[in-house]
Amino acid sequence: MTKRRAKQPQRQLQIDWHAVLTDPLLCQILALLIVALGVVTLLALFRVTSGRWIDAWVDRLRYWLGWGAYPAAVAILMAGLLWLQHHLDRPLKWRWRPFVGVELVLFSLLALTHTLAGRRNPWALVEARWGGGVVGWAVSVVLSTYLGWPAAVVILVALVALGLCLAFDVTVDDLKRAWSRLRSASDSHAERRAADRAKSRASTRRAPRRKAPRQAEPAQARTTPREPAPAPRTKPARQPRRAEPAAPTPEPRVAPAPEPRATPARAVPAPPREYTLPSLDLLNEPEGPALTDDEVRRNSAIIEETLGQFGLPVEVAEVRIGPTVTQFGVKPGFQERSGRGGRKVRVSQISALADDLALALAAPRIRVEAPVPGRSIVGIEVPNSQIQLVGVREVMESEDFQDLGAPLAFALGHDVAGEPVVADLARMPHLLIAGTTGSGKSVCIKALTTCLIHHNTPDELRLVMIDPKMVELVRFNGLPHLYGRVEVDLERVVKVLRWVAWEMDDRYKRFAAVTARNIDDYNRAMRRTASRRFRGWSCWWTSWPT
Repeated sequence: MTKRRAKQPQRQLQIDWHAVLTDPLLCQILALLIVALGVVTLLALFRVTSGRWIDAWVDRLRYWLGWGAYPAAVAILMAGLLWLQHHLDRPLKWRWRPFVGVELVLFSLLALTHTLAGRRNPWALVEARWGGGVVGWAVSVVLSTYLGWPAAVVILVALVALGLCLAFDVTVDDLKRAWSRLRSASDSHAERRAADRAKSRASTRRAPRRKAPRQAEPAQARTTPREPAPAPRTKPARQPRRAEPAAPTPEPRVAPAPEPRATPARAVPAPPREYTLPSLDLLNEPEGPALTDDEVRRNSAIIEETLGQFGLPVEVAEVRIGPTVTQFGVKPGFQERSGRGGRKVRVSQISALADDLALALAAPRIRVEAPVPGRSIVGIEVPNSQIQLVGVREVMESEDFQDLGAPLAFALGHDVAGEPVVADLARMPHLLIAGTTGSGKSVCIKALTTCLIHHNTPDELRLVMIDPKMVELVRFNGLPHLYGRVEVDLERVVKVLRWVAWEMDDRYKRFAAVTARNIDDYNRAMRRTASRRFRGWSCWWTSWPT
């Protein structure tokens, strides 16, 4: 018996069109072909090249779009160039409003052309391959038939305006602002024209009265050459008297014009306001310690027991709980030896057992500081199971921060032993805050700003903030200590930095004028100068005779 082979299903060829169409190389090739099609279409429309295929293609374009074949060829070329730029240079953000606006303008203009030019015989323009083509003919005939010719023209003009607004992203608010500017410009132009007319009228009124005596003198000299001169003298003497009251008349008409404009421009100084420093209650309250008392006692017992098992008697003398690390201060004991006196435990012996201590404490690693600077103990630093958040408020409320007493003091945080760390910005004229991503640079800048504004009024401290990331410092907008707003625009940042450099140079020049090294020396010099002037004024006042 012959075994029949089972029919195997035939494999069908499946093409992943999505992967094919999204292939970058294929997209670049298609973009180049579209660019070539646009160039060839433009050349054929301007009669530079011809051929059977290209002539048929151009004839179809003119048949459907009429004169719109020219912008259609430009649109094909631009579409290919934009697509090529999208894959070669940088990705483009496609927006629907400009495309819809351009298409609306094109089709509306095609229909409007056909409505205006082909009113008698609309199909004749289509056969002549001109006008709006079949597209313009269809839209024009529909609107003209059902709405009438005037309504069709109005609707098409409105569609053209709407398309232009969509293409150039013009909103109603933009139109209102443009209309208000146009009205203000027309009003100012009308005022200028009225002022010019008033001046011209005044000059025309003054001109004949000033020229009358000059014209009368030569006329009298020609008519009466033999007469004695008393008559001509009396006439010019009377004419200036008549001209005197008329000369100042145009002046009060022109003068009152600027007066009403100048009256509202007077700036009234704002009354001084008392500024109250913000309270520390606005800040978050400090959290509790990272370790409880039971955990501290348990870890201390583990350290003493582990080192005792290796023959190293020690005693945990002190414990300092930090935000991330707890430091156990170990005081070495004495080892007992048979037949001899006891010997003190060496520091190197404790350091050699760091891995055993980490195993006993279930810690990833520990650090042995032998010895702790300033104290006769060995520090064993154990990482906390939970990291404690250090708030600005608890550092600002500490004694170290209060004892610093500097107007530019700021809080940095806690050290390994849990002690507050503070600094004075006046002692560090050049400060650079650097670190890896997520290390706390932005938090440090915000903490510094918070400390400064909590201890200085806007009259004592002014700030300029630049935030290129646009998300870190914008929450400080509205702060009275700021000059303007937080700068996020790169073009304005350059100008602001130039202004800061100019201000710094100006201050250095002022320091050099009074031989001051810093702002404290400059303030002291200004106070001395003011006190000298006051003493001189008081001496002058006391010496004044009564």
